[in-house]
Amino acid sequence: VLVHTEDITDKKIAEEKLRKSEKKYRNIIENSKDAIVIVGFDGKYKFVSPQLSKMMGREINLKSNLFDKIHPNDLKDLIKFFSEAIRQKQVLEKSEVEFRTLHKDGYYIWLSSSSKNYYDKNGNVVGFITLLRDITDKKRAEEKLKESEEKYRHLFENSPFSILLVDTRGNIIESNSTIEKLYGIKKEEILDKNYKEILPLFKLSELQDLFEDRIKKVLGGIITPSIEIPSYIEDGSLVWINLHSSFSEIR
Repeated sequence: VLVHTEDITDKKIAEEKLRKSEKKYRNIIENSKDAIVIVGFDGKYKFVSPQLSKMMGREINLKSNLFDKIHPNDLKDLIKFFSEAIRQKQVLEKSEVEFRTLHKDGYYIWLSSSSKNYYDKNGNVVGFITLLRDITDKKRAEEKLKESEEKYRHLFENSPFSILLVDTRGNIIESNSTIEKLYGIKKEEILDKNYKEILPLFKLSELQDLFEDRIKKVLGGIITPSIEIPSYIEDGSLVWINLHSSFSEIR
């Protein structure tokens, strides 16, 4: 009987390291909040992490493709982006794309995708590794903020009171339409100018010291009571203005 022995300790150590490495990365992928998918040039999935099923509320069929269930308004741009990437066989410089896809319960969720090239063992690009992140809450917050901004913009523009926003250096950064209606002064004539430059337009040059004092007090946190001052409107008529000043932090 011929017995042949071979020291395979290094092989076993390498296999154990590989097993631990695979387990570590599998745990990272399976427990990540983001979904990781590998998409071939045909648009079909080659790998899908479990998180995508959680996002979509349904199991993802590997025979399906990335474009299934995409919102009609986003589909054209998404196909165009990936078609160009497939044509060039590499991820485009701007690899981040946001789009909506249909949840099992019938509503759309927003996903952000960020892609990298996926290579085979010979170093050839054969698809893309794509990270998908659920940004639905972010998009909803942005939409609410937009609606709020539009609402307050409407109130600002349609206020019966003339409103000027002045920064800490005394420069006009915004005005509403009532200024133009009352004085016949267009917004473009006063924006980005210092309040000292526009006082003559309102026939208020002699009150420069008063305005300067009020601005200093407001910036210093001192409450300034409303005061009544005379002014002249577009047709030359004398009007009395109730001047109110307050500090507002604008970001």
